[in-house]
Amino acid sequence: MSSRIIPRMSAPFRAKTSNLPSPIYGSLTCGHNQESPKPTKSTVARLFKALSNRRNLIEGMKLHAYAQSIGFVTDPLITSSIISFYGR
Repeated sequence: MSSRIIPRMSAPFRAKTSNLPSPIYGSLTCGHNQESPKPTKSTVARLFKALSNRRNLIEGMKLHAYAQSIGFVTDPLITSSIISFYGR
């Protein structure tokens, strides 16, 4: 596929998840704290759907980086959600 359709994720999107906006990702980023529950794969998949409906590419790319950082991208549900997100 052309890089115009699916842009490559730059280093800040791949490496940084701390700059995720708190309204959407606040509960996800606190999942790294042992006192808070981690997000489920279903939660992350639904966020991809919500962001795709809003056509919010930048936030979706940040969520993609977050999903990679916690190892969710190997799951078929997440992979499908990512493909659907970039396809819209």
